[in-house]
Amino acid sequence: MMLHAKTAVVDGFVTLVGSSNLDPLSLHRNYELNALVADPATGAAMRDLFASDLARAARVLPDDWRRRPLRARAAEAAATLFADVL
Repeated sequence: MMLHAKTAVVDGFVTLVGSSNLDPLSLHRNYELNALVADPATGAAMRDLFASDLARAARVLPDDWRRRPLRARAAEAAATLFADVL
């Protein structure tokens, strides 16, 4: 499983969760959305969730990445054809 989350917790109080990247394309063209929550309970829950995700995460080393299956590399190459519209 891969987690693709865009979250930030500042001082355990302010939480930002959303779909956008911090670049002009995401912020001005792609109509993506972020939610800003100012709540210490939400901040604590997000910190705990991140710690749990990190504990289950697996490191991908450069040699492992280079040896990924051919089907994965082919799918990545095909997806680049649509990079301008994604």
